[in-house]
Amino acid sequence: MDGKLIGVTAVAIVFLIAAASLGYMYSSVTSSYNSLKSKYNIINQNLTQTKNEINSLSGELSSLNSSYNNLHNEFLSLNSSYTSLNSSYKQVISQYNNQQPNVVLSLAMSHWNDIAIENASLVIQQYAPNAVLHWIGGPLTGNYTGIQQINATWSKFNSLYEYVVWYSLVPPTVVVHGTSAMVYAPLQFVVFPFPTSSNPTPHELVLNVTEELYYSYNSSITNWQLSNEYWIVHPIPISDVAPGYTGSVYNATS
Repeated sequence: MDGKLIGVTAVAIVFLIAAASLGYMYSSVTSSYNSLKSKYNIINQNLTQTKNEINSLSGELSSLNSSYNNLHNEFLSLNSSYTSLNSSYKQVISQYNNQQPNVVLSLAMSHWNDIAIENASLVIQQYAPNAVLHWIGGPLTGNYTGIQQINATWSKFNSLYEYVVWYSLVPPTVVVHGTSAMVYAPLQFVVFPFPTSSNPTPHELVLNVTEELYYSYNSSITNWQLSNEYWIVHPIPISDVAPGYTGSVYNATS
């Protein structure tokens, strides 16, 4: 083999070795590229999915934020309404409490009017079931407990007089503390007794009465009820309050 051929053969062998080496390197790079491309595709898919989830969550957040704003505005509106109603409620309660002395005084006035018209059934309507009537002075002196005893006592009072009128010497005093109230009044009742065999032509009398009425508020009927009454009575001739006046005989038919 001549030297030229040997040289060509050597070059060819070198090229073959280089080509084989380059082919191996190309194959390795291609494999790495395909592996990286596969990872890239997976990461890109995950990224797209995550982006879609972020967009979805962002939409939900926007919706929730809008709902929150609406609820917050509704809360502010309701809170404003509550504040206004609470203020009105306090004003009404204050006005209601301020009127209670007038309510109690009105009940006391009705009580005395019912006594004057001698209607025991009306008189007892203000008493609580366990009320006590403390009668001090005169033939009816005693303590009477419960509706039945009190009704019997006022019925006896009515049987003594055929005509009764009343007036207050001074404005009554009314004190209210929560669910308790007291009325104090010095009163005078002008009474015309029924004729009796021992006194066929009776003259009118004046009953000086010191009244102490104790009321308790009954929430079940939303009204005041008499729990205790002190009827302190002292009969005097009418001339003691009207000097020079001669007592007359009352005749209901005249």
